Amino acid sequence: MKRIFLWVFLFVIVILVVSTASAHTPLGGLTVAVSPDDKTIVTGGDNRVLYVMDAKSLKITKRICLKTTIWGLHFNKDGSRLLVEDTEKTISFVDTKTWKVEKEVRKAGYLIPAMEANLFAAVNSKKKKIMFMSMDDGSLKGKVVLDKYVAAFGINAKGDRLAVLSKDEKDADEKVVKSGDIPKDLKGADRIEFKQRNDGKTSIFYIFNIPSGKELLRKKIYFKTSTGSRVLFDGKAILVLNYKNENARVESKGEPRMFQLLNSYNYGIGLSGNQKFVCSGGLANGTYTKVKGLESKAFKIDRMPGWPEYFKGFAFDSKGNAYGTTSGYRIIKIKPDGTVEKEVPVY
Repeated sequence: MKRIFLWVFLFVIVILVVSTASAHTPLGGLTVAVSPDDKTIVTGGDNRVLYVMDAKSLKITKRICLKTTIWGLHFNKDGSRLLVEDTEKTISFVDTKTWKVEKEVRKAGYLIPAMEANLFAAVNSKKKKIMFMSMDDGSLKGKVVLDKYVAAFGINAKGDRLAVLSKDEKDADEKVVKSGDIPKDLKGADRIEFKQRNDGKTSIFYIFNIPSGKELLRKKIYFKTSTGSRVLFDGKAILVLNYKNENARVESKGEPRMFQLLNSYNYGIGLSGNQKFVCSGGLANGTYTKVKGLESKAFKIDRMPGWPEYFKGFAFDSKGNAYGTTSGYRIIKIKPDGTVEKEVPVY
């Protein structure tokens, strides 16, 4: 009997590991997108329902069952298509007039849009190939095949540059400092940077041309980040934002500098289409940041009774207003000055 129990236990563990490796972890709430004309908001998440909302009133006008767990949402340039990424890393192209799925692209995850070019980048299931595709129909426009596993990547708003950070590896040339030997006077981002510089690991930072895939820069750096981090462009510099709030600004020649946003953890991160603004959020609070100069405003939302509520996603309209979504199935409108304008339940 004990042997049977052991085999069942091991089987369950293997299934969980395989599932985790091949799919996104469910959001535990909602993600969100704003149409290019600012008139429509769509949101959806773990319950497989796509909610279409009037952007002005935040009232639900339509509910569509997509029969899959929603992980990411993005409109194409003219708003005629909604790209829905699910937890199996399948991207569905939804016609926004009929709200029917017209096409699916499989084995394409962590979709990053370049709105000016009407292009998106996505990584394949083995995390070594990044593909550039049309946001209208998913047609392939180019690709990059790497010799390292991808930890994070992003494209600029124009859609002509790709930045990639590889998964970190042990490096015999790097020194290791024990945690007890870290200078006690170092705090915040300076302390994090010291630890990353002295943990014996490095990653590779790349810049590529799109759509040719030509490599423009390749450099070994001390900075490491987690899979699913958000990467955005500030001119020739790159910003990498992650869940731990251990973020970096990587200059054009590949030199990183660590920084932190005002909230403790980034459970949800969202970029504006022009990559001028970013919102991040944790437990009932968040940060609205202007990318140029990293000027930030903190915001908070009302606490609800019961289980703690976390931000899970953000999207922006053309005026810079942010719409945050939470694990409590709420949508929050945040103005550029950090003022919370509306808090609306989604059901």
